[in-house]
Amino acid sequence: MANVRTETTDRRTAAEEHISYEEMADYVFSDGRGGDFIKTAARINRHVMSCPACGEMYRGLMALRDRAEEYAAVDTVQEKLLIRLFRALLITEPEKAGEKILEDCRRFKLWLSFRVKNLRELAGINAEALTYPRLVTVMRSATGPDEVEKTESVIRSSLFDRQKNRVSIGLDGTLSLYFDSAEYSAGSRVLILPDDGDADPQMIELVRYDDSICYVRFEGISPGKYTVMVER
Repeated sequence: MANVRTETTDRRTAAEEHISYEEMADYVFSDGRGGDFIKTAARINRHVMSCPACGEMYRGLMALRDRAEEYAAVDTVQEKLLIRLFRALLITEPEKAGEKILEDCRRFKLWLSFRVKNLRELAGINAEALTYPRLVTVMRSATGPDEVEKTESVIRSSLFDRQKNRVSIGLDGTLSLYFDSAEYSAGSRVLILPDDGDADPQMIELVRYDDSICYVRFEGISPGKYTVMVER
């Protein structure tokens, strides 16, 4: 009887020690080669048979892999983005099943990628699509009462895209995103994905700013690279 209790305890302990998302994703999206893969496959397959939570994550990742493979031959960047998006939704909406999260993935579209160089300056990753706003100052010239001098400065804490949607960083680490309400509606979810693997994604719903603009604000932003995705 002692042996039976020990085996039961061992099985329960193994099921309670969940496989991390990173390890599961590495396994699901690996090329399936090498002796280490065979050992990992045996261990993970044995675990998901007795752990409903990890089994759900496994099935969701497998469905995502099938979806991502549709893009892989054409756009490996899109495949990697789908993986990041799926992981972010798992973190921000843990109450949802993997298949439901996969459905959510289809509703999110890439908005922009940018780098927070510091809390005074942003830089666009797709720089050709982003511009800094410019501030023009007019002063009366010292050379005569009827003459003026114009100076132009660049505001590097904000970026505009071609549709004049805007992203701005504040000195308190608050990131503000403003969207044209003709394209994006209040209640749509906005997801910010940090490139830093140790930093968690954030997701907040858009709220109406005025008749033409919706906005959202994220707090606790630090220097680094970010990708913003919006529910459409």
